[in-house]
Amino acid sequence: MSDDESSRPDLPPGATSNKIEAGTARTVFQAGRIDGDLVFHGVPGVEPQPGLVSIAPPYDRLTGKLHGRENVVKHLLGTARRSDGAVVVLHGRGGCGKTSVALETARRLTRGEPVVRTWWVDAGSAAGLEAGLREVAFDAGACPSDIARAWSGESSAVELLARVLGAARWPWLLIIDNADDHRVLGAWRPALTQGRGTTLITSRDGGGMSRRGGAEMILIGPLNEESAVELLRSAAPNATGDAAELARALGYLPLALRLAGHYLHAACNFPPLAAVALPRDFDQYRRTFQERFADLDRLHEIGSGLCERELLLRTWELSLDLLAEHGEPLARPLLRWLSFFEQAPVPCVLLDHRVLSQSSLFPEVSEMDLMRVLVLLGDFGLIEQATMTDPRSSGVSVTFLSVHPVIREANRHQTDVQQDFQAYLALCVAALDGCTSYLSTSDPHHLAQWGVLSPQCAYVVDRIHDARATFANAEQWELMGSRLTCAVAQFARISRSYAFGEAMFRHALVVRLRYLGFGHPEVLTVRRELARLHWERSQTRSSIEEYAALADDCGENLGEHELTLACRLDLALVRAQFGEVGTIVDEYRAVVRLSRKLSGRTDLIGLSAQVGLVKELWDRGDESCLAEQFQLLSMLKEIDGGVLPAVLQDLRTAIWRQLWTCIAWFHGR
Repeated sequence: MSDDESSRPDLPPGATSNKIEAGTARTVFQAGRIDGDLVFHGVPGVEPQPGLVSIAPPYDRLTGKLHGRENVVKHLLGTARRSDGAVVVLHGRGGCGKTSVALETARRLTRGEPVVRTWWVDAGSAAGLEAGLREVAFDAGACPSDIARAWSGESSAVELLARVLGAARWPWLLIIDNADDHRVLGAWRPALTQGRGTTLITSRDGGGMSRRGGAEMILIGPLNEESAVELLRSAAPNATGDAAELARALGYLPLALRLAGHYLHAACNFPPLAAVALPRDFDQYRRTFQERFADLDRLHEIGSGLCERELLLRTWELSLDLLAEHGEPLARPLLRWLSFFEQAPVPCVLLDHRVLSQSSLFPEVSEMDLMRVLVLLGDFGLIEQATMTDPRSSGVSVTFLSVHPVIREANRHQTDVQQDFQAYLALCVAALDGCTSYLSTSDPHHLAQWGVLSPQCAYVVDRIHDARATFANAEQWELMGSRLTCAVAQFARISRSYAFGEAMFRHALVVRLRYLGFGHPEVLTVRRELARLHWERSQTRSSIEEYAALADDCGENLGEHELTLACRLDLALVRAQFGEVGTIVDEYRAVVRLSRKLSGRTDLIGLSAQVGLVKELWDRGDESCLAEQFQLLSMLKEIDGGVLPAVLQDLRTAIWRQLWTCIAWFHGR
């Protein structure tokens, strides 16, 4: 379009006229009104031509005031008016309002000076992006013959677009919406960096965009509480109840808030039908979200049509669809699995590819597969990674993942999740059990992980309990759940929440007694944990009786078993605390001897008994203490092939120190 044409007085503001030149390779039509109210929308059997694809911002999608984004919009307005070639990417998970921010920016640019020509192109598909940019090139001044040659492949469409955008003598803003697939936009990037104008891109894939450099990245996340409540109340001014609680339940996500507000506003006029209990205030809607999430999309569609991106059960599926098209089919089941946990931090230590690969959901997944998919889910805003400091120790932290509450609910209610419910639940149990089984009660880093894992264990146990009626093998499920119950109880004991810990241990004991019987090792193991808890809480003589009865029951039901030896050692240690040392030396030596007989080598039970033996002999001033200390050092060297945990290395140092003291003492006698 020439300068003469753009200044013609017979054309309305913003309109263009087409100049058809001789030699044009393909016919070019301009959309517009012809006398008789006939409008051209396209030519059958011919690809869309310049003038037939709308590049006007769809302002009708702005349904009211934009809440909580004023600072971002002001920044974008300043950038657009400078028109210095900036490229800005608004990125974030679906539903955060990236498109609304771009639309509000475009709308305000129509009001002030200088006038900024604004184009809107949807990059949801490669064909749509190509057609839209063809229209931009036409409106920016490219002649139809050049467009026809470029878009037919005879010359470069990218170079043509770059040339006309770079030659523009007026400020412009090109908004490219829904650029979630960076491959679609990739070829056009050279045309968007011309040192003139401004390009504003919205995308769910922040990582894919940032890795290509040269753009300002602005994260559009959930609203703050004040803005979220304001959005709810403005959309549903007559609704009653606690708007702040609803906003918190919805995770301050603009899409979810807007849908809730619009529904509640419309619900005021719904006829009160018998036997139909529809939510009509903020509190009722919150309960529906928490208890009947799958019903929400049907409620939102009452009286209004919603596109796929506005349906809570579909909008984030679009991102997963795209990742699957990228060759990442594991993204969907991984997000489903993470959504299966409690709405609480999911520590990264749970994501062990060795455990996941045993599940039918992630067959043969490798460590690198898992890492790659996690990065992509983060790029699309579907998960977030953060670090929390353990309140017990400022120097210890836990890295965890989290899923937005609305995205979590949307994933939990997908059809494939219901079909594979037991597979997802079994994987939760396996991951939690495997992770908690190696945690110590003294390592500060392990204690921090205990604190994050404990609520997840309790939640999965509750899910097993709620679904047990649907399991054909309920016995196995409840027994698996009892392992997690014990993990919760152990953390309660570590945290000195003894009453809660005892309640959890007793719950696990009831389940195991029901299915395994009195003399089963797993039943006796829980009894030992209860005895330990009672001892730590009160340290009374009643613990002697409890440990003695437990040791007898283990001996009667298990014979010379590892658990029998552990209980005999516990009994000896407790008796020593009360000075009952008559036969304790013989008991220590018996435990050391039997532990070697059972395992064929030194184990931790035998090592602990040897430590108790050395201490008792030292306290008595017994000359055999020196020989037993050398034996203890030999046992320390043997355990784990000489590779000792830090606590055992410290023990070795202490023993050597005591050994030299012992030698000096005997020489001084």
